Amino acid sequence: MVRRDTPQQHSTANCARAQLSLVEHALCPLDVSQGMQPMFQHERTYFYSDKHRNRRVAHARVGAHSGISPHDELYLWGLLALTLNRPEPQPEFMATPYYCLRQLGAITPSKKGSREFELFREAIRRLAGVRYENDAFYDPIRREHRQVSFGLLSYSLPLDQTSSRAWRFAWDPIFFDICSASGSTLRFDLHRYREFDPATRRLYLFLKKLFWRKTSTSPLDLRHIAVDVLGFS
Repeated sequence: MVRRDTPQQHSTANCARAQLSLVEHALCPLDVSQGMQPMFQHERTYFYSDKHRNRRVAHARVGAHSGISPHDELYLWGLLALTLNRPEPQPEFMATPYYCLRQLGAITPSKKGSREFELFREAIRRLAGVRYENDAFYDPIRREHRQVSFGLLSYSLPLDQTSSRAWRFAWDPIFFDICSASGSTLRFDLHRYREFDPATRRLYLFLKKLFWRKTSTSPLDLRHIAVDVLGFS
């Protein structure tokens, strides 16, 4: 496969970030009815090259205490960008839900539906219940593949849904260190990403990662992409 366009620079306001290894596989099925089950477990594999350039297989497992939806990835990558785009990123991030949703493009001056705030709150609850494991995750800090287990984030939200107080998010320390490392995240156009359905969003990030440093790729296994990367059954 050959890239036909050239890389584009995105403004900070319209830039989201995805963690490069997590882009390699689906975090949950595209079928929402499967992923939204309590105590959900999802396992996928993907390929990588070791230090000797031998082709290896990594096995990833996602456990979701409260279930997980492919739509939650918008909030995950959006919040990650809001955190890392600050002058001095820290693992704790505080902001009002209105600010977050405005930055994510979920609400606008002419679109302020309360439903968007409910969806955001529910997505945060599900993301906080995720536990991720991988037997060959690439650690950009130590520059080696390692066995890892980490969560994504924790939160503290006002019980009163009409409260104007800030929401508090705290990223898992291992996950945050990985994402903070140079070259560990992929910048992408948030506005374009929002326009896609979940399957196309994943394909967009996967192809963007492939063409981040190269102008062509080796042949791709379409079944692997459909099942392991996009999340089709």
